[in-house]
Amino acid sequence: MPARRRDEFLTSWSRLMIASFGSVSECAEWAGVSEPCVRNWLEGFHRPCGDIVAQAALTLPDFARIIGEG
Repeated sequence: MPARRRDEFLTSWSRLMIASFGSVSECAEWAGVSEPCVRNWLEGFHRPCGDIVAQAALTLPDFARIIGEG
């Protein structure tokens, strides 16, 4: 069920970004992406590339807890 996994990841990624950053601009700077891109993550419209997910796994303390919940 790839679509279900995708939807679960979109939701988890959004929750991780909200928990990890105080603003859209702070998140955008951390990820090296535009603010509209971050807003798409927060609204669950798009997901990040693998390098950003790897960066999150290495640098964000809540990654395993939030992404692991699915």
